[in-house]
Amino acid sequence: MHRKLCSIGNSQGVSIPREMIEKLNLSVGSEVDVTLDKSGERIILEPVRSIPRV
Repeated sequence: MHRKLCSIGNSQGVSIPREMIEKLNLSVGSEVDVTLDKSGERIILEPVRSIPRV
């Protein structure tokens, strides 16, 4: 799926399709981890899941 970078204040961002947001059970304010793969050619965006306290 192709997306375009957009301006967000002094930064840039990409919108995430609603279907992906729902599948990952994310909402506005959810934390995500953004990294590059080992080759440095792909962006990896993963939900941050808190570990339940026992």
